[in-house]
Amino acid sequence: MQYTYNNGIKFKLIISSIGLLLLALGFNTLLSLSSLEDIYVGSTFSKYSAIGSDLKRNIEKSLKFGKKLDKFVGLNDLLQKTRQHLLDQDMLALSRNLRGNENAHLSVSVALTDDQIHYSTSSSLIHQKLPLAVADYFKSVFQTPATHMGITPNYYKWKNTFYIGLPIENSRQKTPLGTLVIIMSDDKVNAFIHDLFLDKLQLTGMILLGVVLLLSGFFWGVIPSSPQNTTFSKKKISAVILLILLLAQLSFSLVNTNSFKNCYLEITREKTAVLGSLLKEDIDFMLGKGIAIDRLFMMEKMLGEIIAVSPELSEIVLYDANMHPLYTADKTKVSAMDKTYENESAVDVFSQAWKVSDYHLLIPLNGKSAVTDIAPSDPAGYITITISRKVLLSELKEIIMDAITVLVISILFLMELLVIVFQYFAREMTAAGRVFKVHYTAIRPAVFLYFFGQTISVSFLPLYMEQLYQPFWGLSREVIMGLPICTTMLFGGISPLVAGPWVDKRGWHESFFAGLLLTAAGFVYTWLAPNAVHLIISRAFVGFGYGLTFMAANGFVVAYTDDNSKSQGLTRLIAGCYSGYICGSSTGGMLADSIGYNAVFIVGAVIICLSFIYAMIFLKPAMAHPEVAGMDALEKPTLGMGQLLRFITNPAILAVCFLVILPTSMIAVGFLNYFIPIYIDRIGSTPSHIGRLLMIHGLFFIYIAPIFSKYIDQSGFKARYIFLSGVISSLALMVFYFYGGMMAAVLSVLILGLAGSFEAATPYVLGLKITKKLGSAKAIAILSSVEKLGQVLGPIIFGWLILGKPGNTSIYYMGIACFVIALLFYVISCRKVDAV
Repeated sequence: MQYTYNNGIKFKLIISSIGLLLLALGFNTLLSLSSLEDIYVGSTFSKYSAIGSDLKRNIEKSLKFGKKLDKFVGLNDLLQKTRQHLLDQDMLALSRNLRGNENAHLSVSVALTDDQIHYSTSSSLIHQKLPLAVADYFKSVFQTPATHMGITPNYYKWKNTFYIGLPIENSRQKTPLGTLVIIMSDDKVNAFIHDLFLDKLQLTGMILLGVVLLLSGFFWGVIPSSPQNTTFSKKKISAVILLILLLAQLSFSLVNTNSFKNCYLEITREKTAVLGSLLKEDIDFMLGKGIAIDRLFMMEKMLGEIIAVSPELSEIVLYDANMHPLYTADKTKVSAMDKTYENESAVDVFSQAWKVSDYHLLIPLNGKSAVTDIAPSDPAGYITITISRKVLLSELKEIIMDAITVLVISILFLMELLVIVFQYFAREMTAAGRVFKVHYTAIRPAVFLYFFGQTISVSFLPLYMEQLYQPFWGLSREVIMGLPICTTMLFGGISPLVAGPWVDKRGWHESFFAGLLLTAAGFVYTWLAPNAVHLIISRAFVGFGYGLTFMAANGFVVAYTDDNSKSQGLTRLIAGCYSGYICGSSTGGMLADSIGYNAVFIVGAVIICLSFIYAMIFLKPAMAHPEVAGMDALEKPTLGMGQLLRFITNPAILAVCFLVILPTSMIAVGFLNYFIPIYIDRIGSTPSHIGRLLMIHGLFFIYIAPIFSKYIDQSGFKARYIFLSGVISSLALMVFYFYGGMMAAVLSVLILGLAGSFEAATPYVLGLKITKKLGSAKAIAILSSVEKLGQVLGPIIFGWLILGKPGNTSIYYMGIACFVIALLFYVISCRKVDAV
C-alpha cells in the first residue's frame, strides 16, 4: 500500500522522530549514568579501601604485640594521618575540576564490636553508634565467603552518606575486634554525575543536529515534493526513520562506552599510585632508621598482603639501587630473592621490561634519614607495581557488556515508541478512499506501556518491604519480605477467572480499563502505604488489575484475528509484554537509586495512566460488545457450569494443561528464574550476568517468536510445534547437566528461549471445538490460572529436588521427564481427542 506524504506530514514525522530520540537518549542517559556512577563509586571506594587497608594492617600489627583496641593510645593520630592521605591522593576529583569542597564531610573512625564509634577524626561521631542498617550490612559482608568477596561491595549508602567498612580482626583467631569506617557525604559523587550529565547534554545536542539534517535530507531529497512523486511505502519510510534513530543511539552508546573505559582506567592507575605511595612511605621510614634495603624483615609478606587485597595488581617487586630484585609478591607466592647475581645482563633485561609498558609503575625510594631529614641524591632502591592485564581486560569487558545491555534496552524503548507514533499518523497517511481499520497489533503499545509501569518495582520490591518490615503472625523476616510478590501472583492468578467470562460477555475493553485503574490505584496505595500490612494489601490490587488487563489484551487479539493469524497476534502481544518488562525492570532499579523506592511507585502509576490514554485514543473503534447473535450455533459460547465441567475434563484440555502448560511454566520459573540465578551466584558470577541472561531470554519472545508464529498459524496440526518445544526444553536441561558451569548455564537459557518461541499451546486450544462452545476468553483464563499454578510450584519443586544435592542429578531426570511428557502429549493429540 502507498501513502501520501505532504509537507505537513513530513514536518510532523521529523518533530515526532526528534521527540522519540530525545526520550530514547534520555532513557539511555539515565541507564548509562547509573552504570557509570556504579563504576565511579566502586573504583573510587576501592582506592579508599586500599588506603584504609594500610591503616588496618598497622592497627592489627599493634594489636598483635599486645595493644587493646578499646585503649589504643595514638589511634586518633593514625586516623588523622589516614584522612590526610585520602584527601591528598584523591586526584580524580581534581582532574575533573569538580565544584564544591571535596575536603568536607570526610571522616575516618573505628567502631568496636558493639557498633559504637570510639575513635574518629570527627569529634561529633565519638560515642555515636553506626546506623543499624549499616552495621548489619557490614556484618553480612565480613562473613561473606572468600570466593564472593570481590562481588559484594564493602560500602553502603544510608540517607545521603556513604560508609566504607573494613574489619579489624585478631590476626591469629580471625575473631572480629571492631570496624574501620570511612564516612563521606554523597556531594562528591553528585558533583561527578552532574558534570557527566552536562557532557551528555552536549553530546545529545550534537546527535540531534545530525539527525535533523539526515531526516531533512531524506524527506526533501529522497522524497521530492512534486505531486507525481509523493508516494512512498509505509514500510520503507518506517525502516529509514528507524535506521537513522538507531544509528544515533549507537553513536551515543559508543561515546558512553569510551567514557566508561577511560574512567575505569584512570581510577585504576590512581589506585595503583596510591598503593605505591603508601608502600614507599613505609619503606622510606625503615630505610631512614638505618636498616639496609636487603635486610627488611618479612618485606615479602607485606607485599603479599597488599597484593591479596588488590585484585587489580598482579605483581610487586622491590629492587635495590642497582635494579637487583630483592623481594617479590604475586597472586600465587611471595619470596625474598637470592642476594647473589651471577647473570647481570639477565637482570638488566628483566629490569627494563616494565619501562615500556603502561601497566607498570616505577617508584624511587629516597631512604630519608630520620636524623637529618635529608634524602640522598641517588635513590636507595625502587618499587615496581604491575597492573594485571587480565583483571583490567575483564573489567573492561564487563563495562562493554553493560553498555551493550543499556543500548539494547534503549533500542527496545525506542522501537515501541515508534510504533505509537505510526499509530498516531496512520489515519493521516492512509490513502484516500480507504477506511482505517484496527489491527491486532494496535494493542501492543498499550501492553508495552502497562508492563513498563507494572514491572517498574520488581527489582526492589522485597527491599522496600524490608524498610517497612514489622513482625506479624509469627512469620520470619524472610517470609514477610516475599509476601508482596506472593500476593501479587496469587491475585494475578485469581482475576483471570473473573476476566474470562467478563470478556466473552461484554468485550475486552471494560476488563482492560478496569485492570488499568486497579493497577494504578494499587501503585498509589503502595506509595501511601504506612506499614507492611498496607503494602501487602496494595499488591493485591496490583495483582488483580494485572490479571484483568492481561486477559483483556488476549481477548482483543482473539477478537481481531482468525485461525491464520491467531498465533502471530498472541506472540506479538507477548513480545510487547517482554519489551515492557525489560525496560520497566531496568528503569525501576535506576530510578530507585536516584529518587528513592517510594517515589518510583508514583512513576509507575503515571506510566500505567499513559497506557489508559493510548487505549482511549487509538483503540476506541475496537470498543464494542461481542456480536454472538450471528454466530454459528456450534461456536456460540455457552455459560453453564456443565459446559465448564465438560471443558476442564476434556482429554485434549487435560493434556494441554498437565502435559504442556504446567511443566512449561514450572521450568520457566523454577529453572530459569529461580535455580539459574542461585546457581550463577554460587559459582561466583556477578548479578549483572543474571540480569543479562534473563534479558536475552526475553529477546527471543520479542524477535524470534513472531517469526515462528507465522508457520504455526499456517499449520493444520499445531501439536507438532508443542512437541518440538518440549523436546528443545529437555535438551536445555540435558546440556546443563552434562556440561555444567557458566557457559552451560548461558547455553541452556538460550535453548529455553528458543523452546519458548514455539508458542503454540494457546492457538492449539483456541482451535478446539470444545473451546468455541465455552468461549475463548474463559478458556484462556483457565489456561492462565494453570500457568500461575506452575509458576508457584516451579521454585518449590526445583528447590526440593535440586538445590543442595550433589551433582544435580535431578536435572537429568527432569530432562528425561520433559521429553517423555512432550511425547505423551503428541501421542494423545494424534488420536484427535477433541470432543464435539
